[in-house]
Amino acid sequence: MADYHPGISRQIHRIGRGTREWIVSAQACPKVGLGDLSAIGITETAADYRFERPNPTHGVLLACLGGGGRVLIDGGFVAMGPGSIYVAPQGVPHAYHARSGSPWRFCWATFAGSFVETPAPLLAEGDPLPLERAMLGLKAEMSAAADAAMIDRYAQLVHAHAHRLVLRWRADDRLWKLWQLVDGDLGRHWTLTDLAREAGMSAESLRLLCRQRTGRSPMRQVAWLRMQRARSLLLGFDLKVNEVAVMLGYDDPFAFSSAFKRSIGASPIAYRRQRRARTGR
Repeated sequence: MADYHPGISRQIHRIGRGTREWIVSAQACPKVGLGDLSAIGITETAADYRFERPNPTHGVLLACLGGGGRVLIDGGFVAMGPGSIYVAPQGVPHAYHARSGSPWRFCWATFAGSFVETPAPLLAEGDPLPLERAMLGLKAEMSAAADAAMIDRYAQLVHAHAHRLVLRWRADDRLWKLWQLVDGDLGRHWTLTDLAREAGMSAESLRLLCRQRTGRSPMRQVAWLRMQRARSLLLGFDLKVNEVAVMLGYDDPFAFSSAFKRSIGASPIAYRRQRRARTGR
């Protein structure tokens, strides 16, 4: 049950005495910034831990590992326990508190842009352990010999697991399995008939369900997944634009560049240049 709450009116960032946090920003580790992530971390809270953002400049993904806290949903605070995922988009008020007498451990990521596309914060179920393991691996590498190649790989894993949690939150089970399949084979020339067959439903049923869940048609959802992967490939690897296009099922690199610009707002080359300039790479 949600406790009634009239909303949040001012920004509060209260870490609390006794809270322990490990944080890595995209500035400290540029590969963390794949796909619009701005920072990641693992937090173990004290009782007075409290964050409220009425006008957030970023979105947030919280994955509860143990204990529990409270998160703002529809103007009220709802209990969040192990295996719960809290997703709040950029620009929409969100808040999360530790509960008195209940230790709370969670991993998290902040992001901008279109990493999450939802009008309001939501709470769902999901397995946070793969994301935690990837973050712990990154932490260990950054604390040890600082092997750049391994740091890059762990940062890519963090992004992939965060993205998978978002996908898991977005869809019902039938669509989750379908988009997992598509995300694993983005170079395939998918058709609506292919998608409907893999989902085990008619093309019209898939179209209606996909519109309801994502706000996009099935083929536009495929294109969206391709653009998210394109961003990671452009920033994480020194690939030519035509190489990225082929990997994502585009025979014509100009068609890929046009699709990327429509979705992201910049050409692939301009996007890579802007993001790398921002992170100092």
